[in-house]
Amino acid sequence: MATRKNHPHAKASTLKSGQEAIPTRPVPLLPLRGGVLMPGTQIPIPVGRKATRDLVRNLKPGALFAVGVQRDASVLVPTRSDIFDLVTLARVLSVEDGGRVHIAVIEGLKRARIRDIVKTEPHLVVALILSKRFLMAKRPPSPSMASTRSSKISEILSRA
Repeated sequence: MATRKNHPHAKASTLKSGQEAIPTRPVPLLPLRGGVLMPGTQIPIPVGRKATRDLVRNLKPGALFAVGVQRDASVLVPTRSDIFDLVTLARVLSVEDGGRVHIAVIEGLKRARIRDIVKTEPHLVVALILSKRFLMAKRPPSPSMASTRSSKISEILSRA
């Protein structure tokens, strides 16, 4: 069994807060059953499935990985077709070992797309393409775009 020191992703690109995130090799994928991690946010997530517990337990703070969203939350062992293509490149801030459920505090860095699945066991490892659409110069949305987004959000919430 891999330990924290010799785990294959423990030496993967690690960053201190504020450094640019550009993965140069495949990264592990953490599939979320519910919720989305957006770039620029930090969230705690409960990690309960064995493969994902093992994954986060072996990532050092600062390690890069991808966070994807499952199409169907009831799937216990997701495959490539179970994960949406658009993912968020993330950084581990901390992991608390809670026995059956770990709590990982993670930070979303950039949007990316899955190019390939490199490995499926003991967890998914993916090669990414950084999404240029989300990496363009940061500028505030136009008032009309913000209004359209606000209307769509209101419409979705009114249906819930």
